[in-house]
Amino acid sequence: MKSKELLIISILTFLTVVFWMVSQFVNTSKTSTITPVLQEQIKPIVPNFDTAVLNQLKNR
Repeated sequence: MKSKELLIISILTFLTVVFWMVSQFVNTSKTSTITPVLQEQIKPIVPNFDTAVLNQLKNR
């Protein structure tokens, strides 16, 4: 094989892989859903602490 042929094959292979990755990403983003249960589970935790309870634990 000549180096020019190898370059063409390499470029085509690279473009094929990039196209495949983009198409998989688009397909996954369209079909992926988050269930209501999962939405409830991933809600952020509110960082408010009851200082009275913390003081009671500290005094134990």
